[in-house]
Amino acid sequence: MDMRVTPRRAPLPAGARAHPLVLPDQLLDAWLELMPERQAHTTRAVHQAVMAASPLLVPSLKWGNLVYLNNGRPFLSLTPHRNATQLQLVHAAAGPRRAPKRVLRGPDPRTLRFRHSQPIDHTMLVEALRAVLRQFIK
Repeated sequence: MDMRVTPRRAPLPAGARAHPLVLPDQLLDAWLELMPERQAHTTRAVHQAVMAASPLLVPSLKWGNLVYLNNGRPFLSLTPHRNATQLQLVHAAAGPRRAPKRVLRGPDPRTLRFRHSQPIDHTMLVEALRAVLRQFIK
């Protein structure tokens, strides 16, 4: 028999480009709904700060984490944990020299840890991220 085993994909509309790693908003919302409320709240707040700091970064879901791509390469990784959410520079030589208030350094100087029990100052975090991202994104 001459039958296709896999179904054909529908063609994309003219001018549209799709990338399999791009994370649509609905998938991000579904991923956050799987988390406990405190964890999802912190992760969403840090995600919004990253997107406000640099809209050029493309969010995607890789390795069970929210990964932000710069020119198709992993640049930042947002990892939710039980007690905190960590934001890590994936392929950078050095991280931020000073962490913003109420943000604890993680196990690595390239990592920022945000505890679920502490509020996040959105404007201060956006400014701190912009300062760091200016060094690496040209």
